[in-house]
Amino acid sequence: MAANEALDFDDVLIALAKKIPNDTMNELGKKLGFDAVEIDRYVATNSRYQNITSNGTLAMLRDWDKKQTKATEQAALKKALMDAGLVRLADEFVPISGMGDNSSMMPLSNVTQGTHFNRSGERRVSDGEIIKLSKLVPGDNYTVLCVELGYDIAFSNNIVTKCQSNYSAAFEDILKKWSTKTGGFIHDLDKALVKAEVGGLRDQYKM
Repeated sequence: MAANEALDFDDVLIALAKKIPNDTMNELGKKLGFDAVEIDRYVATNSRYQNITSNGTLAMLRDWDKKQTKATEQAALKKALMDAGLVRLADEFVPISGMGDNSSMMPLSNVTQGTHFNRSGERRVSDGEIIKLSKLVPGDNYTVLCVELGYDIAFSNNIVTKCQSNYSAAFEDILKKWSTKTGGFIHDLDKALVKAEVGGLRDQYKM
C-alpha cells in the first residue's frame, strides 16, 4: 500500500482497523498475544452500538503496539496478520520494504503539519471546556478516546455503567480524572482527539 508507506505507524493502524472483519478479531487477537477475556472486551466495544464500529479493533491494535519497538512493530504486525489468515491486509498495509524499520514512513510531525496545537505547555483545559467537550464527543468514540487519554477499556466501561450509560457524563468524569492526574494540558488533549479520529472537535470546545 504505497500511500501508507509514508504515514506514521499509528495512521496505518487507524486505517487497518477499519478493514479488519469483526469475525476475525478472535484469531487476530490471539496472534497479537491477547487472552480470551481481553479479546471479548475489544469485540464488545465494536458491537456496543447498533452499527458495528472499529473502535475495539483500533484499541486492540494500539494496546498491542504499546508493547512493541519501532524496529520490530511492522514485521510483528505483518506476521500476526498473516498467521490470522489476513494475508491481503498484511500485504496491503505492511509492505515488505517497510519491515524492520520505519525509515520509509513519514514522521508524525509531518503528518500533522499545519494542525494547530498549543506548544507552550502552559495552557490547561478549563472546567467549562471539559463540560463542553464532554457533550460534543460522540458515544462511538468514547472508548478509543479514553484509551488515548490513558484509561483501559474495562475502567472506561465501568465509568459508563456508573453514569447509567450517559456517555457525556462518563466522559466528563474521565476528563476530570485525566486533568487532575496529568495537569490537563490542552496540547495533550488535542493530540488524543486527533488519534481518536475526532480532531475536528479541537476548535469547537475551546473558550
